[in-house]
Amino acid sequence: MVGGKPSAPSPLLRHGAGRPFPDQGRLLQPCGLDPRPHADPTPEDVISDFAKFPELRFLNRHDWIGPWLLAVLCLWWGGWSGLVVGFFLSTVMTWHATFLVNSLAHLWGTRRYATADSSRNNFLIALLVMGEGWHNNHHHLQSSCRQGFKWWEIDMSYYVLRVLSWVRIVHDLKAPNPTAMRTALIKDGAYDIGMFRYHWDKATTRVASATQRTDLTDTRVRFSQLADETLAAAEELGRQTRRDPAATAAAAGDDAAAEPLALD
Repeated sequence: MVGGKPSAPSPLLRHGAGRPFPDQGRLLQPCGLDPRPHADPTPEDVISDFAKFPELRFLNRHDWIGPWLLAVLCLWWGGWSGLVVGFFLSTVMTWHATFLVNSLAHLWGTRRYATADSSRNNFLIALLVMGEGWHNNHHHLQSSCRQGFKWWEIDMSYYVLRVLSWVRIVHDLKAPNPTAMRTALIKDGAYDIGMFRYHWDKATTRVASATQRTDLTDTRVRFSQLADETLAAAEELGRQTRRDPAATAAAAGDDAAAEPLALD
């Protein structure tokens, strides 16, 4: 517990209880060996805007319909070669392209926003997966359907949605909020807590793996407590530096103007 609030166990304490190293899931995921749980029940209570459509709930319950229908059509249209290329090869390529978003786009690219994770913006991945490669943008504003925030950040998914909105197939598209786009900018001094946590987790996990001797238990526990306190302080620094500098300066000016003048 740090600052009166319960904190997550340090990697020093979690290590040895079946916890993978920070990058293990990302490395194994494209191979189909990701140790993390899958196929959890759909939390329809937190996605009510989607759950209100019966056709989406039907497809969610019967997600085998789309793949099987595509496979049958490929076989009917192109024979066995159509099935192999049109279904199996295209499916595997699609899998690996989408896997890149939550693996390589957390390891390679640039960071515009100080998010709580290691997400990056990657131009090449964005081209492969129709805009999903602007992953740092997405983690900063997850409610936005547009992930390419700049004109040069190609986002084909958003362009398709815009066209569909013109013919009223989709509506109520949520664009990036201009105010939110100005917050947590690393170039404006926002502390990059996501990269701190990424490297801090790796460092403390390595310390844990190297200090499993029983005579070091007390020292390891104390180190774990200090590591948690350091992380909590870093997260607080990250929260304080997320605000738009212009808005912060304006608020500070208003506060100063509101203070009564001291009279001698």
